Amino acid sequence: MTSDSKRPTRPDADAPESIPVALLERYGARLARFDKEAVIFDQGDPATHFHQVASGRVQMVVTSERGRAFTQGYFSAGQGFGEPPLFSGTAYPASALAVEESTVWKCPRAAFFKLLTEHADVHLALTTALARRLVYKAMMLGELAVEEAQHRLVA
Repeated sequence: MTSDSKRPTRPDADAPESIPVALLERYGARLARFDKEAVIFDQGDPATHFHQVASGRVQMVVTSERGRAFTQGYFSAGQGFGEPPLFSGTAYPASALAVEESTVWKCPRAAFFKLLTEHADVHLALTTALARRLVYKAMMLGELAVEEAQHRLVA
């Protein structure tokens, strides 16, 4: 991308509505409270739950073996986070931290998959949100790889 008019928009700019709380509860989700700076899950932990912010703010951060941290994103009320490894059956590639006092809905993996199987509209909305995040990250990676250093700093 060479023009700011073609700059990718953040995928949460038009994020779909959250999964309704009543539906999450029906499939076994429980509300968990986290103090500011608390770890919700660690990088390398197995992905066992779907997470959706009820209140507060969550940061996804990758930490290298040398201790350098990279923030992948922030999530606020109504947004899910950490879904890709839940679907792939792999470990979390990043940690999730409460930026402020937060509450998060946690739905067990098997129950969440049942929810998606029985509610195609929810599945489609989640798939769309994940696709938007993937496209955004691919576009940003492309900019970082091919644009001049000054442009990358602005990105």
